Amino acid sequence: MKLEQCNPASTPIEQGMITKKTDFKNDEALPAKNNYREAIGSLLYLATISRPDISFAVNYLSRFCNNPMKSHQAMVKRVFQYLRGTVTAGIYFGGGKELVAYTDSDFGGDPETGKSTSGVFVMRGGPVVWYSQK
Repeated sequence: MKLEQCNPASTPIEQGMITKKTDFKNDEALPAKNNYREAIGSLLYLATISRPDISFAVNYLSRFCNNPMKSHQAMVKRVFQYLRGTVTAGIYFGGGKELVAYTDSDFGGDPETGKSTSGVFVMRGGPVVWYSQK
């Protein structure tokens, strides 16, 4: 994918893009030689090192590495479009010494398993810990 000149997006994943397996019945599988895993690996690295805002989207898309469909590739493209639009965003250290923590969960948001996806973000003068998991 050549995304250097892509149009920016305002969010890494659109509401309604999270779907059930049955929604992919009419979707076309990507060819055996594709760069889906490469893209996911790069995004996972970026989400871990400096961009916790894409953690949920990348976590979700990484579930399809074994059998990616064209719609999944379109979702990966959207994450890159979001990164293009927020190129100046990132982690900045400094600030107060107060410990601040945020957490969120979708309470059973996976329609297949009923499992929740949750996330945590802890800061003290800069980010200390963050993660998103199913």
